[in-house]
Amino acid sequence: MINKIKNNFNSFSFIAIVILALFAPYILTPFLLTVLIRVLYMTILTYSLSFLAGKGGMVSLGQTLFFGLSGYTLAILLISHGFSHWTAILAAMGAALVGALLIGLITIRTTGVYFIMISLALGQMAWAVALQWSSLTHGDDGIIGIRPPDLFGFSLTNRVNFYYLLLISFVLIFLFLRMISLSKFGLALKAVSNNPDKIQSLGYNTSLIRYISFVISGFIAGLSALFFVYYNGIISPVTVGINQAVWILVAAILGGINSLIGPLIGVTAVILMEVQLSRFTDRYMMIIGTVFILVILFMPEGIWGKIQELRR
Repeated sequence: MINKIKNNFNSFSFIAIVILALFAPYILTPFLLTVLIRVLYMTILTYSLSFLAGKGGMVSLGQTLFFGLSGYTLAILLISHGFSHWTAILAAMGAALVGALLIGLITIRTTGVYFIMISLALGQMAWAVALQWSSLTHGDDGIIGIRPPDLFGFSLTNRVNFYYLLLISFVLIFLFLRMISLSKFGLALKAVSNNPDKIQSLGYNTSLIRYISFVISGFIAGLSALFFVYYNGIISPVTVGINQAVWILVAAILGGINSLIGPLIGVTAVILMEVQLSRFTDRYMMIIGTVFILVILFMPEGIWGKIQELRR
């Protein structure tokens, strides 16, 4: 009964957020709409981590690897080789998917701190390639000048058009992850996280369950890169570095890594703190770090977890 009420509350909360989001371009200033666009594509990237860590118990610091595979593939094909947008998009998502399929074969052999360390190492390798293979990636300068295509006669260079496409994609990803979470696979993944030995003794292939979840996670990270690159018009080593990986981990934990609403709250909180605090001090990350520590100490389930706790 409690779970049903909890799920209904999550659903109503999400519906309310979507309704408000539909009117955002008519309410917000251009600057705040840009902030909201960043919140949405960064939340998609954070979902790739929260799904893996919250459901599967696999805390990854390597999600930026798939982000980089997709983003750099898109940028290289468009700018360096002149491919069409749709060919480049398919190739970019294919690169993220193939990368997740191959790397997953290695990472799922580890658990706990060893999984964290190998994902960190792989993420740093991606950063090193992006920085040092300058003939392909343009090094520290990155690849610039990427412009979004038109879609069904709508120019995605228009901020509002881009926002609505991103919002639709965000909603679809949310519903997809919710469907997985409530499915037999989602329940099995959660069980594997909590007690893998028992689940394996019941006849489940725990390695396959973890592998599939890893591939899904990598694909979602790759999808977020498309929106990032098209909106900002650039991809550089900074976007696939350790700072980005830690950033999404902080946002996920801050909002609540075990839910779907939590990462959205966490990303929104971190971005708003960055925007507001950076106006007064260059050391705003110290303040965000302090907030993060306080949340860990007093709200271990994150902001959304605390909200749900207060409702009980």
